[in-house]
Amino acid sequence: MNSLFHLAFNITDGDQTRAFYGGVLSCREGRSTATWVDFDFLATNSRCT
Repeated sequence: MNSLFHLAFNITDGDQTRAFYGGVLSCREGRSTATWVDFDFLATNSRCT
């Protein structure tokens, strides 16, 4: 494997997470539920749970 595809981070506040990854870093939001959200972070699937 030459590169990472999936990263996972534990979070405590979904709204703050969306504000940071979506607003500050301009990451596109992918799939989500009430307990997790995926972001496109530099062509890597990053899941915040």
